[in-house]
This record gives sequence, C-alpha cells and structure tokens, in this order.
Amino acid sequence: LPEDMDWLYERPKGVAGPMSVILAVDISGSMAGKAIQQAKAAAREFMSKIDLRISEISIVGFESRIHIMCDLSQSEHTISRAIDKLDAKGGTNSPLKHCFNLLRSTKNKPVIVLLTDGEWFDQDEALITAQSCKNAGMDIIAVGFGSADKRFLARIATVTMMTDINSLVESFSTIATELSTSGSAAGLSLR
Repeated sequence: LPEDMDWLYERPKGVAGPMSVILAVDISGSMAGKAIQQAKAAAREFMSKIDLRISEISIVGFESRIHIMCDLSQSEHTISRAIDKLDAKGGTNSPLKHCFNLLRSTKNKPVIVLLTDGEWFDQDEALITAQSCKNAGMDIIAVGFGSADKRFLARIATVTMMTDINSLVESFSTIATELSTSGSAAGLSLR
C-alpha cells in the first residue's frame, strides 16, 4: 500500500462531459434596473467558464410568459446577443415545463440554472414539473436573492444558492466552474 492515503478522504471528482444548460433568468418587473444588469453580467460570466466546444447553452427569460432568447447553442455570439435581450417586465411564472421539454431529448448532461428574486405564481405546478426534471436526471440549480422564497427554491432544486445582488457574478462563476470541472452540481455548497 502507498504511504500517502489522503486521497481516500477527498470528494470523488467527476469528469465534465458535454452539457446542455438552460440559464433561466427571472425578468419580472422586480428585476428592473441593477438586478437585470447584474443578471446579464452573471450570465456572461457563466458562459465564459463553460466549454462551448462540447457544451451548449440556452437563454430563457421568464415572467408571466416564457421568452426563449436563444435555443441551445454553442455560439458565443448567439448566446451573448440573447443575454443582451433580457429585459425586466411582468410577473413570475415557472419556466420549468419549457426547460423540461427542451432538455428531455438531449444526449448531454441536462442542467437548469434558475435565477430569481421573488415568488412564483402556480408553485404547485412548478413542484410537479421539477420532480419530472429530477426524475429525468436533470440538475436544477436555483439561485435566489432579494425576496426569493428559499424554502420553495429548495423544494424545486437539486442545489439552492442564496446570494445578494452584488454577488451574482461570483455565484454564477462558482456554479460554472463546478459544472466544468466535475460535470455535476453535487459539489456546490448550499448557502
């Protein structure tokens, strides 16, 4: 046996393979101003840390309606233009049904990253759809700030991160780094 057995106590490292990631950004009226600008910066940071040679990203805005800013794409230009189109308006409905439908046929690791600052309408439907997503092997990472309902987010997500408006970019960087290195949301710490 080798003398150095410290590796036994380390968390196993996954291998990051191809991912299909939906960044679902709350664009309800409460996100106007600094919040939507920070959300855009966080989305750009996330995109910069994901290997678009093997993975793809979709940008979805959600309020009382779902806005597909871009379908799954490996084009940094396309994704960046979609991020630029995010604009705050309306109430907040769940984007999970759309995310489930888009990701259920992917051969890549399916991941949903949600950003919200408030409560959602029709939480019961969101809970049912979230369970379908999880049953299909999708990771759901919920990032909440402001008046986001932490208990609700914990119920729909695989991993929940609570942050503040000034830490959105750092939070998204942490998520993208973990996904890129381990291939899973499992290593993210709860906050």
